[in-house]
Amino acid sequence: MEGAEDLQLQVLQIRKRALGAEHRSTLQIMNSLALTYRSQGRWKEAEELEVQVVETSTRVLVAEHPDTLTGMADLSVDLQESRSVEGGRRVGSASSGDENEGTGCGASRYAEQ
Repeated sequence: MEGAEDLQLQVLQIRKRALGAEHRSTLQIMNSLALTYRSQGRWKEAEELEVQVVETSTRVLVAEHPDTLTGMADLSVDLQESRSVEGGRRVGSASSGDENEGTGCGASRYAEQ
């Protein structure tokens, strides 16, 4: 999966430079990268990126846009995972010792929606 992540990071940098950070194509690769992080068990990084995608998409594309809705759905999965805790730690992931890992990043705004 590291090869996919490296390629996605490269594409992200190119799209940011060529199209801008708020372009729909840039947001799409950011969402793909977040999904890669999730598949690697890197929940906090995935959640941070998905929050950024949802906030930017909502502002630039509007809340009803299919890409915004996809980002919201992906973020909801991470929020569910962050609540799937056992002994204060995520099930199925190695903890860095941060008992509150994955609960920040502005995601709480979306948790109750």
